[in-house]
Amino acid sequence: MLKYLFKIQAGRLFTGLAFAVLTVCLVGTLSSCGTDEPKEQEDEFDRKAMLQTWVNDYMIPGYENWQTSIISLKAAVAALVSDPDAGSLANTRSAYVQSALAWQKVSMFQIEKANELRLREFVNTYPCDTNALIKAIVGNSYNFSKVSTIVIQGYPAFNYLLYGLANSGTEIAQTFEKDGYANFIQALVNRLESLASETLAFWKESGANDFINNNGLGANSSTAIVVNEYVKYFEKYVRAGKVGIPAGVYSANPLPQNVEAPYGMAPTKEFLLASLKACKGFYDKNESDFTDLNLAAYLNYLNSIRNTEVIHASIMAQFNSIEDKANALDISLYNQVVSNNTKMLELYDEMQKLVVLLKVDMMQALNINVNYVDADGD
Repeated sequence: MLKYLFKIQAGRLFTGLAFAVLTVCLVGTLSSCGTDEPKEQEDEFDRKAMLQTWVNDYMIPGYENWQTSIISLKAAVAALVSDPDAGSLANTRSAYVQSALAWQKVSMFQIEKANELRLREFVNTYPCDTNALIKAIVGNSYNFSKVSTIVIQGYPAFNYLLYGLANSGTEIAQTFEKDGYANFIQALVNRLESLASETLAFWKESGANDFINNNGLGANSSTAIVVNEYVKYFEKYVRAGKVGIPAGVYSANPLPQNVEAPYGMAPTKEFLLASLKACKGFYDKNESDFTDLNLAAYLNYLNSIRNTEVIHASIMAQFNSIEDKANALDISLYNQVVSNNTKMLELYDEMQKLVVLLKVDMMQALNINVNYVDADGD
């Protein structure tokens, strides 16, 4: 959850930089304009097998990879605290980046145990409240299970502690000679490890069975829940959170300090690219051969056509266009906003086109109603 999303005032005008402003009510079948449940589609697509594929090919390996990255980060943090110098700091920074990249592959799955734990909020709410973080360290008072501490933990806190405490790496490393800072950063990584372990255990134990067997297409089916969460993630947390908010789409001026990792030269473009790759791969892992049981295969099975164009082809073309725009950005999105924000705004426009394709065209074709409320219209 991006805390800035909730600070957008109701009366603030939308900038008009988005590709299209379509309200949900213009599309009569979407749930925000009515309460009717979609009827079960009369098709024989094997949704249960698709759900099994999602668990076995995405959830379990994704969370395993994330957990492994946290274990590596924990080891690097231990070395930093034990021998705080420029070398151990560099190693910890590298482990932080790799773990944050692994997180991008599972961030979209805010369902089941992750939803119960509020995983995304605790792991990656940005920007970090640095004043509150320092106060917690100095006062030796923090409980990371409390919602009030969302803004001082997770990867944003690591970004600040590893890059933002001082001007030089040596000075930053020396900060961890102090017990308060050493204890805090170790508590941070322990918290991540606990969250990852609990989420992974859900999918590897009994939780997956209920998820897979809930293979209908009603509003509470696993397919409908995942599709809604997937589209919401791209719209709110990738398009808006990683690009739109720092680019100033929702504010009078750009807000470079609101990029995902504003301190130092953290590779925020790589975080963005990883999330885009994860979204594209979940939609169609094998890019148009339809051998994998995924959303692209489902659309192909339904032979979904809009204005004589195959919806799938339009979606893939838009993913590719977005990747081209994102690849052209500076490695630091903070620098990109400051130096040439036009590229960020152009990327946002391309991402908005995909929101319409996913949220309107794809979800209509799959007969799935939108179950969340957006803040800016489509």
